[in-house]
Formats: sequence, C-alpha cells, structure tokens
Amino acid sequence: MSPSADGTAQPDPQGGSAGAERPLGEKLDHFYRSRKEEGEMQTTEIPISMLMALDKLVRISERPLDANTAPSPHVLEPERKKNSTVRDLSGHLKRVAAYAKLLALKYGMPEQEANFIKQIAPMHDIGKWAIPESILQKPSALTPEEWEIMKTHTQMGFEMLKDSKLDVLQMGALVAMQHQEKFDGTGYPKGLKGEEIHIYSRITTVADVFDALGSERSYKQAWAVVDIIQYFAEGRGTHFDPRLVDLLLLHMDDFLAIRGEFPISATGEDG
Repeated sequence: MSPSADGTAQPDPQGGSAGAERPLGEKLDHFYRSRKEEGEMQTTEIPISMLMALDKLVRISERPLDANTAPSPHVLEPERKKNSTVRDLSGHLKRVAAYAKLLALKYGMPEQEANFIKQIAPMHDIGKWAIPESILQKPSALTPEEWEIMKTHTQMGFEMLKDSKLDVLQMGALVAMQHQEKFDGTGYPKGLKGEEIHIYSRITTVADVFDALGSERSYKQAWAVVDIIQYFAEGRGTHFDPRLVDLLLLHMDDFLAIRGEFPISATGEDG
C-alpha cells in the first residue's frame, strides 16, 4: 500500500506495501509469468533462480532441523560464490539446457514440451548454491563427510524451489531432487529405480553427465569423446535410461555441435 494525497493507504501497483519488499519467491513467480507472456523464455535467464537460493537458505536455516529430512547443518551457512564460479556454472547450464531439449525432441516429445524441459534442466544443481566453495572446488577426492554434505544438494534444491505456484519451478524442484538417481536404483537421495524417476529427470541426468564428462573440473581433465561414449555405453540400463543412451549415441554429432555453440571454459566449470 502507498499513501494517497489525502493520506489514506492505496494499493501498491507492484504488490506488497510501501517500505516492504516482496518475498523473492514471489518476485520470481512474477518474473516467470512476465517472460511467459512475452514469449519463450531464454534459458540464459534461468540462473536468476539461483537468487532464490539465498532467500530460501535464510528461511531454511531459521527452521528447526528434522533429523530425518533436514540437510547437514554444514550447508545451512550461505557462502558467497566467486564470480568465476557463477560465470562458469552459467556455461554449464546453457549447454545442459540445450542438450536436454535435443534429447527430448529425439525421444519424440513435441516442441512445446521440449522447450519446457529446456527451462527446467538448468535448475538441477541449484542446491549446490548451498554447498561450501571449499567442497565444490576441491582439487582432490572428497572425504566421506564432505561427500555426505555434497549429496545434500539434491534435497536443498528441492527445498529452494518446491513452494512456487509455477509449474516450471515445481518441476524444477522435482528434477533437482531426482537428477542423481540411477536407473538401476543405486542413486540418491531416494534410490528410485527405472520409471520411478521422472522422464524429465532422466533426460536431465544424461544431459548433465554428458556435459560434466566433457568439461574440465577442479579435480579432473575433460574426457575425450571416445571415453564419454564408452562411459555411457557401460552405464546403459544401470546409471542411465537405456533408450536415452541409445538416442545420445545415435545422434552424437548433434550433441557435439551444441558444445561448439557454447564453448567450454578453459578454466573449468562447476556442475
């Protein structure tokens, strides 16, 4: 509300009240609605959802921890990410979005649904915004304790997005939760198997791993294409949905062309 000439309160055209900011989640809902009205949202704008992480982390850390569902308290302290981390992560997300759309189209989904997946896929790792930089960028193997902290990024991502009223963010929450599940049930956090894992999550997993293997990281060099092909062939039906692996390998040239459109940083990327 804002005061009128006679001193009475009037509705604020932007919602909320004068002197009080709208919740960030509400701002994001407004952002997505406005972009939808203007046409197809560009996935380069999706990383704005990372801003939600900082807002949600504060509220999550203020709630009592549930021993059965709450993430480790180690990840409840927001940590400023380096500019290079944000820049490199953005490149990873752009490629994952493009790979996911292409894979959805090859799977037989209509253009509209493939574009929807293109918007969702970049949200898969939003929970890593809650993981300490020292773990994300560690140049050596994680300790068992650090690995347990890293694994909480799936639950954290779900918590950051689940309360939105928008389908795109609700489905983003689901993909954030499920993208580390494996087709044979050996993944985390819930050990889902086969079609218990949503098809959008299965597509995102293939897109994410494909980009991660081909990218330099703080702890590894980029893999050669032949090694990536072998990895997916060996993971067919265990780590990955076999039909999606077949489509990836059959259309490998198309996926490599996308990599050329969004070059991988020479300094490595987080993802």
